[in-house]
Amino acid sequence: MATVATVVMMLSISTDVFYRVFYRKSLAGLLEISETALVAAVFLGMAYTAFTNSHVSVDLLTSRLKPLPNRILAIVAWALVTVFVAWMTYATYLRAMHSTSEGEVRMGLIA
Repeated sequence: MATVATVVMMLSISTDVFYRVFYRKSLAGLLEISETALVAAVFLGMAYTAFTNSHVSVDLLTSRLKPLPNRILAIVAWALVTVFVAWMTYATYLRAMHSTSEGEVRMGLIA
């Protein structure tokens, strides 16, 4: 699916470039499609890598530990990641609520 998102992004950007060359303006919506496809390509690629356990890892420490300390270290690492992601989610929520209350909008080609 990440490959499909990348192809969609490539086609939308190419179409926009050709349209600008010939008509001197952008097609409405292609910028938003490209941005959305970029996010999809990145996160779908990350999900696939995590699902297939294909990520790069260095096990200098964990390869020397016995199973119990290794398991404890993994639990602590997952707990820290969970706390960090929860904090990021909360901070993003606060920022979104502030932006909404201020009437903040993002510029794009679609009015």
